[in-house]
Amino acid sequence: MLNKTFYTMKRILIPIFLLAIFFASDNVFSQKTDYPIHLFIGAFTRTTVNDTTVEIWDAVDDTELAGRTIYTYTGGSMLSETMRIFYKNGKLNYCATIMEQDPNDPQGEVCFELISYKDLVFTFENKQHDFPKRIIYNFNNWRNIVARIEDDSKGYDLDFARDYNMFQVYTTKGVFIKEPFENKGGKIIEGVYDYFFQTQGIKYFIKLRDAAIKKDEIDKVLNKEVKVSFFIREGLWDADDNTHQSRIGKYVTIAGIYE
Repeated sequence: MLNKTFYTMKRILIPIFLLAIFFASDNVFSQKTDYPIHLFIGAFTRTTVNDTTVEIWDAVDDTELAGRTIYTYTGGSMLSETMRIFYKNGKLNYCATIMEQDPNDPQGEVCFELISYKDLVFTFENKQHDFPKRIIYNFNNWRNIVARIEDDSKGYDLDFARDYNMFQVYTTKGVFIKEPFENKGGKIIEGVYDYFFQTQGIKYFIKLRDAAIKKDEIDKVLNKEVKVSFFIREGLWDADDNTHQSRIGKYVTIAGIYE
């Protein structure tokens, strides 16, 4: 990315997507952050016929991530870059430093500022950089993420697969919400409720049957900001097997609540 060849550009731009396993005891994102940066947490892999890139990220605090890129190729592997996602002057930034910079043309740390976020798509831009000038991250597919690097005349899409770990724990601050259950016909079912956890602008359905924390404990902290550890999963919401009618999609199970 920071050098003149696409090969090197690819290795630098990929980092934002690949994020470290996130442990509840160490890392907490605050509800005060303006964007759902917890979406970056995890590991993402891009494999070609020539190489594999894996990114590992950790939370430094509630508004910053630090990461590293491990690049594997025929003959070995190496730490190819270090990265940061952080707020500066109220703006979210993504910055990268190549570990093997050209000594005749050192780039140092190169930063891209978030210029837009909408519908789970992040766009970072640095108009002064040669290529790319924009880095775009699309999280609409939980399992497969598309990164795009571009300038005003050309661009490339890079496809990543999430290294899914059902035991990966996320911890953020957010609010529990309780809503009346509405059936497919639009009828409110009296005495039946859905529970949601809203954090950083995203509202997740809570699958209570899988949770270590039950609804009585959630009821005690409804509509109050609390720190929560949870798992993000995909599948049936209302049942455990597909022989029963159920809503389906991304949901969370709650592991712990900390007031």
